[in-house]
Amino acid sequence: MLGSRLGPECRIIAVLKADAYGLGLLPVARALKRAGCRHFAVAAADEAARFRAAGFDDPLLMLMTPLETHALAECVRLKAAFSVGSREELASVRQAAVHARTRAAIHLKIDTGMGRFGFFPHEAIELLRKPDSLENEHLHLEGLYTHFSAADEPREADYTRLQFARFNEVERAARAAGFRDLIYHCGASAALLRYPEMACGGVRVGIALHGLSPSEEYPLPPGMELSFALKTNVLSVRTLEAGSSIGYGRKTVAHAGQRVAVLPVGYSDGISRALSGKIHALIRGQRAPFVGNICMNAAMVDVSQIEGVVRGDEAVLIGEQGNARIAPEEWARALGTVVHEIPTMISYRVPRVEVTKMANERNGEKKRKSLEELFEGYEGDYKPEEEDWGPPVGREVF
Repeated sequence: MLGSRLGPECRIIAVLKADAYGLGLLPVARALKRAGCRHFAVAAADEAARFRAAGFDDPLLMLMTPLETHALAECVRLKAAFSVGSREELASVRQAAVHARTRAAIHLKIDTGMGRFGFFPHEAIELLRKPDSLENEHLHLEGLYTHFSAADEPREADYTRLQFARFNEVERAARAAGFRDLIYHCGASAALLRYPEMACGGVRVGIALHGLSPSEEYPLPPGMELSFALKTNVLSVRTLEAGSSIGYGRKTVAHAGQRVAVLPVGYSDGISRALSGKIHALIRGQRAPFVGNICMNAAMVDVSQIEGVVRGDEAVLIGEQGNARIAPEEWARALGTVVHEIPTMISYRVPRVEVTKMANERNGEKKRKSLEELFEGYEGDYKPEEEDWGPPVGREVF
């Protein structure tokens, strides 16, 4: 669906940084591979190592060149391409390749106005005029790219176009210097949705892969769905007396007969205390507001208006239940942050359970992977028994 916005020669580079936005690098990589993706990017050496160890031999771009010598050497061994944004990084990658007696691929990062990483355009042009410094027995210039500062901000369209013009200047210099067949990639998810004409030869897609738009101004193509849900189960249901505290600090005081469901999730699982009283859970197809302060391992929701809630009932924190839906954007608005942060907030304590939608539709039920695949990469203490297909009571992400 995202690829339909691009030309036939433009590649999608799937960004798997931050453990694929907190959803599990390997399950997401496998799903993308099944969907036809052939180019990937990560931000850390351990992500590159896990990717290769899982058997992926696809082109892999390191979005940040490691500082540590051993990590740099490992990424050279793994045949990852390096993002290079300074002469110091260029020298470090070359030295690692010399030690490994190999040739390392590099992508020059151009700072066209982000103010973060990369060569300034005039620095890149000066470097490109010395082709031997980029194309030799130890270095291979594979691509050039930049990153837009405000592609998700409609009011900053002129600035985005200015950045693109600056990048075009560097691209022309590369062609004039005799570089052929380079991969030019400019944008991320926001640029793909708003400025597909700026994609050049590739676009780095991260948050949009998970059914989330980086801006509510730019909707995703029709048919794209949220790729994950966050679910738990009711641990207990309590009927409180008037004046009773609900949680720490007496932020909320119960009225007579108020019914509260306790959920076994808290800020140690990534549900920030700052969300207290600002979000809902779906129970029995209805919204139950969070009440009281979210605790480290527990949170409370008001179920006074929901009939029949009992221990074990499913509670959806993000996702759908019946005809009701809670979107990650609700959390983002409540926290005053970007939607990208929401899935990355979910802590390692929460097992990621992969559910194959195609199998669901075919079989009419959830079909989960083998236990070995299910918990691959999970480093928590919980391990299920053979007949126990679920994560700990209250914790499920898929």
